[in-house]
Amino acid sequence: MNNLDINKPLVNKVSLLISSAQGYVASAVNKGMVLLYWNIGKTIQEEIFQYDKPEYGEQAINNLSIYLSAKYGKGYGYRTLYRMLRFYVFFPEENILTTVLSQLSWSHILEILKQKYAIKREFYITMCSNEGWTVRELSSRLKYAIEL
Repeated sequence: MNNLDINKPLVNKVSLLISSAQGYVASAVNKGMVLLYWNIGKTIQEEIFQYDKPEYGEQAINNLSIYLSAKYGKGYGYRTLYRMLRFYVFFPEENILTTVLSQLSWSHILEILKQKYAIKREFYITMCSNEGWTVRELSSRLKYAIEL
């Protein structure tokens, strides 16, 4: 038996372990990111918008984005921070967050945040969760949805 001979059952078992772990890690990372983004939105809402001055809030988010982008990279720009804020504002209850964390990616959430009405956002979260829609399926269905 030379070095190129391979034990196929062993390869299959180890490959399955690796694939399973990769899926688990990707899911855990996604959950962590979504939770982080919700908490950032919550913090912005609680700390900045307590003053009821929209112009102050916009400037504060802009300043925060400059600082965070310099420290952590481009993933914390003004638009992204604003989306995190909207995510918290639209879904302030932690029980909804639990559903979102277990089923949806940040890309799903970004598509859902585009919906103007809460009932539509809730409907699409439910459909994505129950039917296992990919982001592409969600985007396609939103494109052809009837506007209320």
